[in-house]
This record gives sequence, structure tokens and C-alpha cells, in this order.
Amino acid sequence: MSGFGTTLTPLILPAAAILKQRLPELRTTLAELDPPTSFELPQLGRTDAVIAVESPLAPAPDARFDKRPLMTEVFDVTVPEDHPLAQAPSLTLRDLADETWAFATVGMCQEIPLAACTAAGFTPHATHVIGDWNATFAAVRQDLGICLMLRLARRSSEPGVTMRRFDDAPWRGVFAAIRPGSGDVPQIEAVLEALGEGAPAAESELDRAPRG
Repeated sequence: MSGFGTTLTPLILPAAAILKQRLPELRTTLAELDPPTSFELPQLGRTDAVIAVESPLAPAPDARFDKRPLMTEVFDVTVPEDHPLAQAPSLTLRDLADETWAFATVGMCQEIPLAACTAAGFTPHATHVIGDWNATFAAVRQDLGICLMLRLARRSSEPGVTMRRFDDAPWRGVFAAIRPGSGDVPQIEAVLEALGEGAPAAESELDRAPRG
């Protein structure tokens, strides 16, 4: 299996644990890779299942792959813990129109939040472009900007930072891509079943995570 970083802990590693318990004789290997590189590996026989998200780089549609939907990944807004909106009873993107923003450097972690702000009727005032989640948390903690952060990237505890859900949150679909017809191979079928079992649990666990 291969997948992007934020899917490893909540999704891919639990699936690997299921496989180890259920089929101890099955050797499972993992690789952290992003598209488009990850989509080259199945054709080279170096991976059997690629975990990815809907994007211009994803195979949608692509005759090289079969896609198996797994879960929905939601963005939350991240603000300093003493921000006036940190404990607001309800929140929409429009409430954040006057804030200073930090965005990811490239890709959907930048494109989706920007598009969501535009759809909400404003152009965000972006002062920081950061490609590392740790640095993003640090920027928010020091009140240098707020950001939209994937729920899969959230921490169980991040001092000085509050991750808030909001009513019009953007999202993206997470799926597994396999070679056409390979889903009938018993080993790959077992991998897909483990991912399919782990995905609802991961989504449910993230949904139960504290709102603050």
C-alpha cells in the first residue's frame, strides 16, 4: 500500500494491523508517497493499492485503475485558543472573512480552502504560505494567522490552538486505486477489505474528536 502522509496513522496503519492479525502469513509493505508519483508504482508492480484523494492528479476517470471510495476528509478551521471565535456557538466561513490566513504551499491543501473562501463570498487575506503542519500550528499559536486544516492532520492535543468545526466546511474524498481486475486477487481483496473496515472507524473517530 502507498498513501499520502495524513492517511498513515488513522487509516493505512490500522489496516495493516488488521491484516497482520487476520493473515499473519501475508507480507504487507507501506510507502508514504503523494500523487502523481504514487500512481506510477502500480504499473511498475511496486504497489497494489494507492490511497489518494479526488484531485486533478487523481485517476478520475483513468483506465489504468479501479477506484474504491473509502471515506470523506473534512477541513476544520484552526485558530489560537484565545481567539474570539474559538468558543463561538456556531461558525461559518463568512465569519472568518476579515481574518489573516495561512495557507499550504501547493496542492489541494491550498486549492480547496481558497475555493471554499471564494464560494463563501470573500478573498482571504493570506500572509503566510507554509508547507509543514507543525509550522502551521506554530504560526496559528502565535496569532500570525488562521488556517483550514484537514481533520486527518489534527492532533489529539495541540497547546495554544483550537480546531473548530464549522457549518460550510470543505471536504475531499479519499479512495483506494488498484489495477483493473486485481480486486479479485485474494491478497489484494484482503487489503481492500481491511481498508474498508478501517475507514469508517477512522472517520467516526475523527468526527468524535473534540470541537475545541
